[in-house]
Amino acid sequence: MVRLLAIALCLAAAACSSEGRAPLADVLVERIGALIPGSPPPPSTDGRAEALTRAAVEAAGATLIRAGLAAETGRFVMSGVSENAGFVTYASRLSQSVTLQGGLVTASRGIGFDLLAVEFAANDPVARPRAPDDWPQRVARTYVFPAPDPRGKRVTVTCRFIASGTATLEIVERVHHTRRILERCAGDATFDNLHFADAETGFVWQTQQWLGPRQGAIVVEVIEPFTGE
Repeated sequence: MVRLLAIALCLAAAACSSEGRAPLADVLVERIGALIPGSPPPPSTDGRAEALTRAAVEAAGATLIRAGLAAETGRFVMSGVSENAGFVTYASRLSQSVTLQGGLVTASRGIGFDLLAVEFAANDPVARPRAPDDWPQRVARTYVFPAPDPRGKRVTVTCRFIASGTATLEIVERVHHTRRILERCAGDATFDNLHFADAETGFVWQTQQWLGPRQGAIVVEVIEPFTGE
């Protein structure tokens, strides 16, 4: 049964930030790390993380993703630690966090330059999965970044979806048949996203998405999705 880790992680509250974390956070992050197969060992150890297997995923019984900056080769496993109205926050043992609504990255912390929030339309198929043939031609989004203004720095774009073939993905020993969908965004910023959406349901199993003008893009693949069970 897929579950979220039942701990009050500081990343979901105010106990830590991109500048540092409270002592309680260190304890919670260590607990998370112990439950996430394939996570990197703490910096103070010399051990190597074992390769992530489907058996280990099922044994963990947790919602899991693997993520990393597109410009870097490293990827880190993150476990779901909280859910609120469909927004699922994932955390690594190093206090990095990513929040997803469906397959849309709506926030990130501790990975570099933070993304505070993403405002999206009700018909956004990345956030609310639907069959690829039913995706709208375009959607609008607003990305919110830290700024002196209490409202943050707001970057509004219109994104156009372009179908670009099919692809078969294997994510930790599980095969997914997907549609490859390019997303061209323009407005206050210009960038491309790339999604691999389930050929039937439209659920995004793997994606590369913009995190901001200073951060670049993040790559996320869903190892074990949140099901609400």
